[in-house]
Amino acid sequence: MLEADFRSEYGVSLLSYYKGSMSLRELVVLTLELPPTARVPQELGRRTLGEVVRWSEATALMADIANGVRTLTYYNQIFIWQKGGGKGERPQIPVLIHEPGWVDPDAGPITATPTEAIGFFGLNVSG
Repeated sequence: MLEADFRSEYGVSLLSYYKGSMSLRELVVLTLELPPTARVPQELGRRTLGEVVRWSEATALMADIANGVRTLTYYNQIFIWQKGGGKGERPQIPVLIHEPGWVDPDAGPITATPTEAIGFFGLNVSG
């Protein structure tokens, strides 16, 4: 999976590391900088959260637009409800679309330490 990501994202073979033309530092940096939609970050998310971690930019933008429309509709309904003297049932706060793996900011993020990330890839960095 990492080999496929390196080929598709960077046009580099993972064999470069084993042949000595890529340093361990470069391997780790390139791995940690893979885009969230790459195979390895997606698989890491599936293993730790049980679902896809990141959406593509297009999907995230569509969710933002949908959330904006839902929020504007809600405020419009509140305005109409208040102008009517608050009679009837108060409009419900909309349920917003969140990216899979989204964590409430008050609860803190789900993160991995550098050691856990390196361990996930089975790298030996002691030398």
